[in-house]
Amino acid sequence: MKAQAYVTQHREPQHEATDMKMVNVPHQPLTIERLERALVVAAQLMERHGPLMVPIFEKLERELAKVKSDQDAIGRAKKLLESYEMAGGVKAIALKT
Repeated sequence: MKAQAYVTQHREPQHEATDMKMVNVPHQPLTIERLERALVVAAQLMERHGPLMVPIFEKLERELAKVKSDQDAIGRAKKLLESYEMAGGVKAIALKT
């Protein structure tokens, strides 16, 4: 009984969400490598905690597919411009610098 009273009296104070401070983390671009690592972490968490992580895992999959698609489109656009210039084509749009 004395041990219970001691624990009750000497319990650490509970911190509310308002006590938490946001940490300012520098923005890093979403890269394929970062998204793939995040997917592995989400998969490990799904294995431990079950379906709770499914929405996050699926969101990461969608983001990874979007980044890959964007990079593919950028690569295709560069190839198109290179082939156009190599064929001696005139500039399609006059860019002012």
